[in-house]
Formats: sequence, structure tokens, C-alpha cells
Amino acid sequence: MKKLLSITAVFILWMTSAFAGIITVSGYINSNTLWTSNNIYRLSGFVYVSNNATLTIQPGTLIQGEKPTKGSLIITRGAKLIADGTPCQPIVFTSEQPVGSRTYGDWGGVIILGKAPINQAGGTAIIEGGVDDGDGSGVYGGTDANDNSGIIRYVRIEFAGIAFQPNNEINGLTMGGVGAGTIIDYVQVSYSGDDSYEWFGGTVNCKHLIAFRATDDDLDTDNGYQGNVQFVVVLRDPNVADVSGSNGFESDNDATGSTNTPTTRPIFTNVTDVGPLENVSDNINANFKRGAHLRRDTEASIYNTLILGWPTGLLIDGTTTEANAAANDLQFQNNFLAGNIVDLAVNTGSTFNIQNYFNTQGGNQIFTTASALQLTDPFNLSDPNFLPQPGSPCLSGASFSNPRLSDPFFTQVNYRGAFGASNDWTEVWANWNPENTTYSGTIDYTPIVTAVTTKSTCPNTGAINLTVTGGIAPFTYLYGGGQTTEDLSGIPAGTYTVTVSSGSCNATKTITVASAPIPRPTGLTVNNPTACTITLDWNTVPVAASYKVRYRVTGTTVWTNIAGNITPSVYTFTNLQPNTSYDLAVATVCPGGLKSPYVQKIGSTNNSCALPSNLMATSVTMTQATISWSGACNAISYNLQYRVTGTITFTNVNTTSASATLTGLSPNTTYDYRVRSECGGGNNSSYTAIQTFTTNARLGQSEEDLAIKGISIFPNPANNDVTVEITSETSKIVNVALVNSLGQVVTQIDNLTVEGKISRVIDLTNLSSGIYNVTIYDGENVLSHQLVITK
Repeated sequence: MKKLLSITAVFILWMTSAFAGIITVSGYINSNTLWTSNNIYRLSGFVYVSNNATLTIQPGTLIQGEKPTKGSLIITRGAKLIADGTPCQPIVFTSEQPVGSRTYGDWGGVIILGKAPINQAGGTAIIEGGVDDGDGSGVYGGTDANDNSGIIRYVRIEFAGIAFQPNNEINGLTMGGVGAGTIIDYVQVSYSGDDSYEWFGGTVNCKHLIAFRATDDDLDTDNGYQGNVQFVVVLRDPNVADVSGSNGFESDNDATGSTNTPTTRPIFTNVTDVGPLENVSDNINANFKRGAHLRRDTEASIYNTLILGWPTGLLIDGTTTEANAAANDLQFQNNFLAGNIVDLAVNTGSTFNIQNYFNTQGGNQIFTTASALQLTDPFNLSDPNFLPQPGSPCLSGASFSNPRLSDPFFTQVNYRGAFGASNDWTEVWANWNPENTTYSGTIDYTPIVTAVTTKSTCPNTGAINLTVTGGIAPFTYLYGGGQTTEDLSGIPAGTYTVTVSSGSCNATKTITVASAPIPRPTGLTVNNPTACTITLDWNTVPVAASYKVRYRVTGTTVWTNIAGNITPSVYTFTNLQPNTSYDLAVATVCPGGLKSPYVQKIGSTNNSCALPSNLMATSVTMTQATISWSGACNAISYNLQYRVTGTITFTNVNTTSASATLTGLSPNTTYDYRVRSECGGGNNSSYTAIQTFTTNARLGQSEEDLAIKGISIFPNPANNDVTVEITSETSKIVNVALVNSLGQVVTQIDNLTVEGKISRVIDLTNLSSGIYNVTIYDGENVLSHQLVITK
């Protein structure tokens, strides 16, 4: 009748809480039941799965233990728990307390009770923790070594573990007589208030276990446990240990050290047992004891394992345990002890030679420091990395030749410890910071991928921009085409498939990049019209490699195409007719050469008289100069004006050509000049800006003339340099200049003192071939001589 009342209470609580998404469960579950990931289940007191029922928990489901009632889940003999999570959707048992308030022992824990053999009198016993209800719900043990209590895979158990009294505790995961038909794989127990894992007899095999920041022991075996355990990592908080003495491994045949059978004979291989001491000088909780404490007649064996950072590495405790070691029933092979204060120990007064035992077991080695193992970051409590670095001694030397390791359950690897160089099996599903994790419902680390696309206009101008939410960074990306970047750009239209991965959690998304017409230029404006030119501007097209432009007289059909590609977004049309309307057109050109349709704008030239351009003076001599310019499109003639610089009156030269030669000029004189277009009927342009030129000084007639003046210029013609030699009987100051055919001074030497003979070399390397004049001025006279430069 008591059980019936409890079932009714559970049903009422379930119905009334379901609307809030939190379902409080208490009492007994006597029939097959499914817990779904869209609800949160809260354990109130001891919750028993009994009557051979199966409790199935969906991947990603969150279960909380009540703190006041020490909520616990007990799977009784014959019942099953199917808690089969995934790397992306682990099942999480945790505290109901909010972030910042969670701590060790907030709730009871998970207890699995089976029918496999144990070594207690009568073959059955009551499990520790005070959970027996008087009706057999706390009984464990039996005769079925292959008993099946279900599946616990990809499961986290956080902040569990309470001690009702010494040697009567609930651990994070308690296994009593659990049989080999049960699957326990990928389980993390964190912040347990007692042991992380304790096996009370049974034969269950376990793989991929994490014991994180426990209070008491990490791996506790007793009462005849004879299962296999592979790939385990232990990490301890140096400040937290139990008054009873905290160990990594603790193994007893039973609490009294009897010879009861079956003997406790677990096989552990590939364990990374990281204690509290990163350095042997660190300050730690004084209750920390041993990496492995083997006692009370146990026959536990440890292979291919790393024990590092403990006050004592290995303690073989007691005469019966020493006898088991001496008889090779307790084996310790291919293991590394590193960075322990004391590596090997026996009880005071013992004569057992543990050093000789350690040496003769085979493959064992001691390292002075933990760092000698070259693990990446094993002591990091918030983001540990246990993988061996390149060159680590842990990457080789494991052995599975021992017959005890021949069971097909074992995965044969070359490395010692729980990890190879790249196989971090804790990725994604494990949680190293549960005290600060916000839990609100379904646990799902599958990445959620959304994409924003840019249409492809020119053939390869599409883009994909991904946004990834959920999951655990960092992410990797793999597109069907082999690309591994998050985003793609410069791609053609088409369908793309990308797989985003967070560890072993993957999300695949198919994305379509649409095509679109090549964008035409926009924002066309006509600027700066003259009688002969019109400038067309437009907005830059991002995908454009260049532009094509063309024009025609408005109302006609024949276009004039401008040769080549235009790269700026502006073009000036030239050689147009005055006072005429034109259609001006521009098209986008893609990088591959395809172009958009043209867009056009009407612009008109005006009837103003166009200004000449490119005005210059050439062929300047002592008495003449040629003035030239670029003609205006509508000019009938030109008016050229010149004057001596500093005077007022211009001399006019009218011409119908775009040049005129001025004659009768004075040597060594500077002139102003300018020009305008005359388009008829008084329609004249303004004058160009005034420019100047200087005629040459009067030349000496010959080398002999120069010699008479005491001047010599050589070589002539010259190439890279020319020497000017000056002789004077009296002291004088001389200026020397080299002038080009435009009358421009290209090189000069000022204030040269001459008394006697001096010479100076003028560098010609940067001057081009041509006719130049060397001009020498002594304050009274100017002498000039022609110099030919040839290259």
C-alpha cells in the first residue's frame, strides 16, 4: 500500500508541474517510463526504479536533484536505466541550485543495483547510503555475472555524493553488483561529495570515465568487483580532500580485508590519474594521500597508466596485499609515476621490497617531475588538456600482451594513459565548468547554422556568410567543394553544402546562391559641358572590373564606341560638335569580360568658344620662338599675344593654325605669352593663363671666341659630363648655367670665384639628347655656347 500511495503522489506532481517544464519525481517508478528532453526532471528524495521496470531517458535530458531532500535515483535489481546520450546531447544529472550556489553533495547521486556476484556473506548485501526502504530496494548482488542494468552512456553527474555517516555514503555513481550486460561508457562525475565512482562487487565493464574534482576517492573498488575499466582520467582540486584520506585508486577485497570470494580483482588500463601537485613544492590539502592505495587483500591490477602529482604514487598496504603482489596476482605493469613526493611506499615495518616489485613487473618508470611526461595542460582546472605533446614518452610503450588484457573489451593502443596524440574523447560532451553553466532545458551541443547569401551577378561574385549558434567553439567547416573557411566569396551561382563541426557534433546545411543580372551603373550625371566635351559620371558598381562607354548624336542610330575599358567611374567625351545633344551610355564590365546592358543619359554641348589647351614654347633661340597649342573644336582662328615680361602692351599674332613662330626677339630676354580661340561673330574664348619663355643670350661665334675670353668647354659633343674651364687674370664672380631648347635652366653653378684658372664638371647623366646652351655671366658680359648632348 505504501508503494501505491507513492505512485499516486508522483503522478499528481508530474501533472501539476508539467506546464512549467519541470516535473518533480519522488517515490517509485514501477512501470516502463520515458523521460523526454523537453522537460526538466527533479528528483525529490529517493526515487526507485523497481518492479523490473525500465526508465528510458532521452538524449539531452536535464535531471536535477533536490538539495533539501538529497534527491537520488536508485535502479533496483531487475530494473533498468537506459540513459543513452550522445556526444552532442549528453544526459545531465546536476544540482537544482542556481549558478554560483552549486557545491559538493547538493544531492544524492545515481545508484545502480544488479544481480552480479559479490563477496559478501550470502551473496547479497544492502548498498551504502541509507537508501534501503525495508522492502529490498537497497539490495544488490546475486549469481548472474551477465546481468543487465541498462545503458549509461554520454552522461554527466554533477554535485552529487553525500555521506550519511562514515563508510555509509552515496557516491557520484554507485554500482552494486552490476553485471557485464550493462553498458557504462563516456561518463563524467564532477564535484562529488564522496567518491566519484565506487564498484561494490559485480562484473560490469566501463570505458571513458572522467573523475573531476571529487572530495574523497576517484576509483574505489571492493566487495569482489571483477570488471574491466579502460580510458579513465582523474583531475583533483588541490584544495579539496576528505578527512578520511583522498586517493586516486582505492581497492579492498572488502572492508575487513577478508579472503571472501570472488576476490576484488579489477583490471584498469590506460588511466591518466592527475593528483593535486603540479609541482612537489605546491601547498595542497593535507588530506590528500596516494595516487593508488591497494590494500585489504585486493588483487587489483593496473596497466599502461600515468600516476602523477600525488603525495605518494603507489602504496601496497598490508601483508595479504603484499603477498598478492609477490604472487603476481596483483600486477602493476607499463606504468609511469611522475612528480610524486614519494613514488613507492609500504606500511611502516614492512619488509616487502616494493622497489624490486616495481622494477620486475616490467615497463614501469619513475619521473622526477610531472612535466617530464609532456602532457599539454593536465593540471588546468577550467580547461584541461591531457593530450601528450610530440615527443612525450606517453605516446608509446603500452602493451596488451598480458593475458589479462586479451578480453575483446579492451581497445589495444600504443600510448600510455587515457589519451593519444589527438584522440580527446572528452571533447564537447564533457563540462569542466559546471558551477557556472546555465541549465534551462534540453542539452544540445549540435551547431545551428544559418546563412546569408549574396547573389552572383558577374559569374563569380556570389557570397555565403555563415552564422553558427549553439555548439561549442571552435568550429570547423567543410564545404562540398573542399573549402574549409567559414564564409565564401567570389563564387558562382549554385547549390552548396557545408558541414559545421564542433568536435564530433556536426550540422550540415544546404545553401543556394542565386544568380542575378549584371548590375547596371546608376546615378548617371552630366557635368562640365563645353562646346567640344561632356563629362559623364556614375556610381561605382562593386562587381565591376571596368566599364564600356559610347555616344551618339541624339536621334541617330549609330553609336561611336570608345576603345578600351574605363576603370574610373567617370569619362569625358571629346571632339564633339558644339551646341549638339548627345546620348551618352555606359555598361558594367565583369572580370571575365561579360557586360551589362548599357544605360544612357542625354547631355548637350554648348556654343561657347572652347579654350585652347597644352600651350607651350619650343625652339627658343636668341631671336625667335615657336608657340604651339591644342586647337579648340569650334575655333575658326586664334589670337596669340606676347610681350616682354614687365611691360604692358601685347603684340598680337592672328593665325588659323595651332602654332606660330615669333621672330625679331631680343636675346636673353623673358617674354609673356597667351592665346585664345576665336569662333566667329565675336564669340571668343578667354585667354589662356600667361606663360613665359626666355630667349638665349648672344652666342660666341666659335671656339676661338671663347678662347679669347679665357673659356674652354669640352668635350663637345658630350655624353655623361662636360667640363667648363675659365681663366681670368683678375678676380671675378661668375655664374654658369645650362639651358635647354625651351629656354629652361636645367643646371646652374652660382657665385663661382675665378682668379687664375678653374674648372668645373657638369653632370649630364639625367639629361636627354639634344641641343643645349652653356651660358656664362660675369656681372657685365654674357657668353653663350652651344653644347650637343648625345646618348
